[in-house]
Amino acid sequence: MDYVGIVLFFILGAFTGTLDNLVAYRYAKGNTLFFPKKSRCEVCKHDLTLPETLPVIGFLLHGGKCAYCDERISLKHPVLEIITGILFALLFVQYGWSITTVAGCIMMAALLMNCISDLVYGRVLNYVTYGAIVIGVLFSSFFGLGFVSALAGLSVFVVLNAFVFFFSKGSMAGGDVKVAAIIGAFAGLPGVLLTFVLSSLMGAVVGLFSLVFQRAKTKTRQFFHFSVYWVISGFIAYTYMAELINLYMSFFPNV
Repeated sequence: MDYVGIVLFFILGAFTGTLDNLVAYRYAKGNTLFFPKKSRCEVCKHDLTLPETLPVIGFLLHGGKCAYCDERISLKHPVLEIITGILFALLFVQYGWSITTVAGCIMMAALLMNCISDLVYGRVLNYVTYGAIVIGVLFSSFFGLGFVSALAGLSVFVVLNAFVFFFSKGSMAGGDVKVAAIIGAFAGLPGVLLTFVLSSLMGAVVGLFSLVFQRAKTKTRQFFHFSVYWVISGFIAYTYMAELINLYMSFFPNV
């Protein structure tokens, strides 16, 4: 096993998680990626030094607090950085030094960026979504399952989720449909079908737990962020699709 590659992709993922947090926060506040030039404390607005912006390390440097105003830093920063690092490392373990790994990292970066923006700020970043869809279609056309599969996956996922959006009575937002299209562009039609099944199962399980704990009418909306399901199921489908299909077919050896 290439442990050097695993570590490098974890570090790359951690820095990408920092970027995801930065982009989601800045655009939610009406800023851009390049303005202001330096990252600032969300409370006192003091410019952060380079060590303070490093993934995870910056959080631990002053005990999870701002060095200037002593305000506690949100855990969403190191958590997203660690999660992104782990996902990038797992992609490398599965596909090694390949364009498929790079494409998977781009897909996950876009999904996580939109997910954190949706969960924390209640908005989907259209420019990230559309850019990722274009990259996904190009990847699938030249290195993946082909242009037709990418276009089919993109179209089917949009139609399926538009259908769910129409009948969900507000549980799914229009932005969730656009985010789902990213997976369709990268994973193609087989990945789309697997993702839809997995995300539906996750939604059913979460909904069941909500009903059991009598939160269906009061707090269910907090649990039903479809973008979270897309991130989890999309990663599983893109990374382990062949293994899951083989596992499924093993139950039907005579088919």
